Amino acid sequence: SLSLDSSISCSSCHQTALAFSDSVALSLGVGNLKGTQNAPTLTNVAYHPYFTRLGGVSTLEKQILVPIQEHNEFNFNIIRLNS
Repeated sequence: SLSLDSSISCSSCHQTALAFSDSVALSLGVGNLKGTQNAPTLTNVAYHPYFTRLGGVSTLEKQILVPIQEHNEFNFNIIRLNS
């Protein structure tokens, strides 16, 4: 898992039965910290012109870094994978 303590993964919030979304107002991250939003659906994500709700991420490959590094979500430093 790419979370700080390996307690959550992408599928913790992006649930298949809910169109790869979740059913809460604020998704929970590591240590049950409330995030700043819920998990958006992953359905048809390839057709989106931008990523994140504010549109600040230009590619899907860059978007995956947002929840991994966010303190209230995965709280993980991606650079640690190679060290």
